[in-house]
Amino acid sequence: LDIARFRTINESLGHAAGDELLARLAERLRAAAPEGALAARLGGDVFSLAWLAADADAAAETAKFAIDTLAVPIELKGRATALGVRGGLVLAVHGERDAAGLLADAETALAEARRPGAPALAIFAPALREARAERAGLEHDLAGAVARGEIVVHYQPILSLAGRRLAGLEALARWNHPQRGLLNAEAFAPLAEDSGLIDGIGRFVLETALKDAARWRRMAPSEPPLFVNVNVSARQIVDQGFLHACERLALDHGVVPAEVRLEVTETWAIEDAGAAAAALQRLRRAGFGLVMDDFGAGHSTLSRLAHLPFDAVKIDASFLIGGPATRGVLSGLIRLAHDLGLDATAEGVESDEDLAFLEAAGCPYAQGFHCGRPADAAATQRLFAALAEPVSAEE
Repeated sequence: LDIARFRTINESLGHAAGDELLARLAERLRAAAPEGALAARLGGDVFSLAWLAADADAAAETAKFAIDTLAVPIELKGRATALGVRGGLVLAVHGERDAAGLLADAETALAEARRPGAPALAIFAPALREARAERAGLEHDLAGAVARGEIVVHYQPILSLAGRRLAGLEALARWNHPQRGLLNAEAFAPLAEDSGLIDGIGRFVLETALKDAARWRRMAPSEPPLFVNVNVSARQIVDQGFLHACERLALDHGVVPAEVRLEVTETWAIEDAGAAAAALQRLRRAGFGLVMDDFGAGHSTLSRLAHLPFDAVKIDASFLIGGPATRGVLSGLIRLAHDLGLDATAEGVESDEDLAFLEAAGCPYAQGFHCGRPADAAATQRLFAALAEPVSAEE
């Protein structure tokens, strides 16, 4: 078993709080363990539980109980902290495997449970060994991807529905893998998060986006100014040095902080609202824009959302592409954002009909393939060159 976002909790609340959390989780695991079980901490935030079970169903039931017991929110430094707990379960007839092999298989199953969208408990199957080996190879390749120039940034337009003009761009990380081709962030971002490689990749994407945005602003000035959205991870946000890096990069490239909008997911912002509020407030005071991504797809509550310093929300594409059944919910989310004083961007726009619906619903911004597909820096620069007014030979 391990704790999702433990590193984030440790960095935002301090190592003393992290140590306290581990000690209290150990107590919970002992309480959840069946009689005769062996409970241990393997290292970091990884725990193990070994026991004799009557059958596979009973084993899975005990594993789920242990996960649920550890996942109960815990109070640290005076605030309730939500815990995401994941587990990998291996089943074996007593005596047929050695302990090291069983533990390795359980860790393989745990890696499967760490995948985005996966259930909290994964049960080992031999096919997972191949998946783990592939993941290890991918992590090895990713470690040098920035240095080799394989990480690139593509840009997707964000339209203002007032006049249907270009209002901003979202910077999207892509990995130009030598064998696998061009990979979207979904294919490697979770791996980068788990391995700690997200720091270097995130810094590269941020710096590239600010440098490109500054150049395009000079080519085609606009009023209001063009903004650039950059996705950042929870690990980056709570890093004490991240704010200083943002300020330095903005200054180096002549970009006003308000024209930089940092996107964080709704799930992290809501589940770890205490750490999120403190980290986001620091960025907000420095003038950077803050956007809650995937709004509506997670577990937002009005009370929590109202106390987080966001400027804007991006409404999950599922509400627009889901048809009439979900479009009423989409209209409600747009009104909710407006009432909270937040700009809203609807994702997933695929037609003029979608744009007309969003205009009628009062949505300020739209993004999707119909507004413009993600394109590399060269193609995006040609777009701005076409928008630029003719200049004199001297200029």
